[in-house]
Amino acid sequence: MNGTKETYQLIADTISKTLPAKRLISRLESFSNWEELVMVGSQQLLLPLLYRSLEQKGLIKNLPDDLADYLNQIHHINLNRNKAILHQLRDLHALFEKHHIDYVLIKGAAILVRLREEDLGLRMVGDIDLLIPSGQITQAQSILETHGYELGKSFSYKRKNFRHLDRLVHEQFIAALEIHTKLFNQKNHLLPAGALLKESQAICGFRVPKTEHLIKNALLSAQINDNAGLYKQIHLKSLADCLQMGLHTDTSLFRQVLKIKETRFLLGVGVFFFDDFKNMGMSGDLKKELKSIELKFRYPSLSKELYKIKRIYWETTHRIKIFAINADYRRHVLKNKIFPIFN
Repeated sequence: MNGTKETYQLIADTISKTLPAKRLISRLESFSNWEELVMVGSQQLLLPLLYRSLEQKGLIKNLPDDLADYLNQIHHINLNRNKAILHQLRDLHALFEKHHIDYVLIKGAAILVRLREEDLGLRMVGDIDLLIPSGQITQAQSILETHGYELGKSFSYKRKNFRHLDRLVHEQFIAALEIHTKLFNQKNHLLPAGALLKESQAICGFRVPKTEHLIKNALLSAQINDNAGLYKQIHLKSLADCLQMGLHTDTSLFRQVLKIKETRFLLGVGVFFFDDFKNMGMSGDLKKELKSIELKFRYPSLSKELYKIKRIYWETTHRIKIFAINADYRRHVLKNKIFPIFN
């Protein structure tokens, strides 16, 4: 974790939907570590949203002039990129419609198509993530390759039971594609792909998950796939997505997702930093998470050491497991890592 508690708090206050303007103004006036704000905001992929939030609240003038200009440029670049991604999404939609391929946009792409035109620049989107029924996955990949997509950079070995196929890229389009058959590498019972496909809805002509499923995926994705829950990493972007989709206005849904163990640390971060979530409900497990978050900022050096230990342990056990069950990975390790001299 990089950054102080004060920096994370200012980011949360800035993108909050409910924080009174006077409190945000006071926070901006007393804050001085703008370089750290840019660093953390960049790591969290939130710089365009920070700019748009301050712009909507009429508070850009409360930033140093050079920072306001920089954030404006970042927002403008991201806006143009998102417009290009929307063009690419329309092309993909027409292609899948022509060949009767069922699909659902997930993650950033699904959020992007829900945004108002004036807000198109606030969400950073990397790859285009698509969920396709497993029975159509081979056909879909073949159609995409015929359409000009080709394999991008990939792993040096074949992955088994991974949540998506290898990335596909197209020289005429800006974003890479990740074609999913499931949402997570494990614990897919928490949000089955079949449910997203069956209960999807049309927005602006695109197929997207219903709001409840989008929120659950935002909460669970990094916690499971990137081990953010294990490492106790703070992902404000996931919470920003939940705010964008209105979780702070749905107490019933908040309490429902709070019952899922894998969401509790991230929801704890939400309650810790965001006024929007403070009155949504509390549980004993959530109180424990709040204490762990406070300790994380009080003892940052210890927190970093614990992170290193957890990461080394997980990476080691994970690699041993893959070595045991994946013959292609074993060949890769033996050929390229252990005996590279004979290559």
